[in-house]
Amino acid sequence: MLGLGACSAFGGEDGEPEISAADAGGSDVATGETSSPVDASVEAEASPCDLALLKTDKLNCGACGHRCETSCNDGMCEPLPMGASLNLPLDAHFVVDDRAIFVSDKFNVYQCDNPSFGESCNWNNVTNNDTSSLVAPSPMALSPKRLFWSAAGSALGSPSSLWSRPREGVMIAGTQSDAPAAFALGTNGGATTVVLIDSTNARTVYTITCDDKTCGYPASIGQSGRAVAGSGSRVCYLGTFGQGAFGLMCNPGSSAGPLIVKVDQDSVGLTVGGDAVFVVSPEGVSTLPQSAATLQQLGKVGGTGPIAADANNIYFASLYTIYRCSRTDCSAPTKISDRFGKTVMELGVGGDYVYFLESDGTPSLLRIPK
Repeated sequence: MLGLGACSAFGGEDGEPEISAADAGGSDVATGETSSPVDASVEAEASPCDLALLKTDKLNCGACGHRCETSCNDGMCEPLPMGASLNLPLDAHFVVDDRAIFVSDKFNVYQCDNPSFGESCNWNNVTNNDTSSLVAPSPMALSPKRLFWSAAGSALGSPSSLWSRPREGVMIAGTQSDAPAAFALGTNGGATTVVLIDSTNARTVYTITCDDKTCGYPASIGQSGRAVAGSGSRVCYLGTFGQGAFGLMCNPGSSAGPLIVKVDQDSVGLTVGGDAVFVVSPEGVSTLPQSAATLQQLGKVGGTGPIAADANNIYFASLYTIYRCSRTDCSAPTKISDRFGKTVMELGVGGDYVYFLESDGTPSLLRIPK
């Protein structure tokens, strides 16, 4: 998701790559687990670890056993390009999970099954060059069952719409429903509820009910939407509900109404991971556990919007820096990418990798091992 917000000033002690004897023992800084991609080579498995080389050794980058696909610079892996064959526009979007990556450009949505260690993407067009279904780079929402994307109206008079296709089998027959052009999209795991933030200045928030065959008419539920994310039974957004105050809203399509949670008014990004929701603002990272009704602050290092989570860790970006911390303590996050002069626009996790869309005027889709 794209998040825009004020940026924090970080001192040298916040998030610096830590290379210690404990880290060198082969454990992940945030989780205590070995951080080797499962498809890394056998030859790399046997690589000796020289503590003096942890800042530059691509087979032991920052910690023994942490392997890079490209090179190691200052204890952090340099990213591997994923979209070299794509001519991505400035406002391109992507989504990813453990199975595949999807990228949208001006006319198409492309899919790549998550490539093996050291391999880049072989992209396939999943919209069959149907340029009527996409006339601008579209945000997308991904569930285990379906992929959703938005199509803006055209100068020829075609209305804006929400599109959906199943992930299994041949993606031929798509589902199309009238809906505003999207600034952001999110869906729950069952692909039954879609939350759409429109691209108007009001950032109006809509909820849309879907099944395997069709999606219903969008219902306006709020304004000032900034970000939306979903997973499992939850789909949540940052914005207002009705005429209420700005906050975190979860499961807005519920018959009982949404769970409304007070958040920092500068909150810019969120992700839903497992049994918790994570929110990032320039003031830090907070969590909303499954049974909680209030946010709990995890740390005071802030971000500018993009945030993702897996079973063990949280990953978030502040301008050109990507941080990692555990899901329970983000007081001292570790830098895992630091590319001055770039801007991380979107961020996601899939398999053993962190994927991100970065721009310095020309966007690039990249990944690094977790």
